[in-house]
Amino acid sequence: MSDASIFLWGAAGSVAVPIVQAALTYTGTPSKLYKDPVFYVIQALLACVAGGLALAHSANTALLAVHIGAATPLIVQGFSRQPPST
Repeated sequence: MSDASIFLWGAAGSVAVPIVQAALTYTGTPSKLYKDPVFYVIQALLACVAGGLALAHSANTALLAVHIGAATPLIVQGFSRQPPST
């Protein structure tokens, strides 16, 4: 797999998470969250981080890159709660 495809599959995994969340919480009208442009900026930045993590982990299959991308929000939250040990 090329670096570009690894990056894109990782980003796709990250984008899939809010899509699933929206589908599970949809009640007939869209949430106000999805009308806020800042939400989309943050999601785009997170997708870039997810693609970068997939590259950093040298994901050699699309499925692995998607899994890394989907896990990226949890990985980032873990870093924000506790500094990595040195």
